[in-house]
Amino acid sequence: MSKKIPPSLRVLIESPRILKLGVGIEEDAAKVRRDFGIEFHGAVELTFLARTFNSSFTGDHPKSLISLARLTEHYIGLPLKKSKKVVLSNWECPLTENMIKC
Repeated sequence: MSKKIPPSLRVLIESPRILKLGVGIEEDAAKVRRDFGIEFHGAVELTFLARTFNSSFTGDHPKSLISLARLTEHYIGLPLKKSKKVVLSNWECPLTENMIKC
């Protein structure tokens, strides 16, 4: 593999004892596996948790994901703001110094 991941991040990703939570996290795990050859363990889908423990989400289409923005609004009571610039950014490119500072 030409792409490298720091050893400490690899340990985190491979550890089943360190939970990684997200929406659509299985797709992220598949990308890490495909791009870096790393087995992703400890992934927890937040949509599954929301539907399991909160009946207000059970009426949603069972195969559709519940957005992180919707979950944040529901559980924390605050909007999750993501600008179009962030959403449409090229997540494959290296971070600039300015991006790292934010």
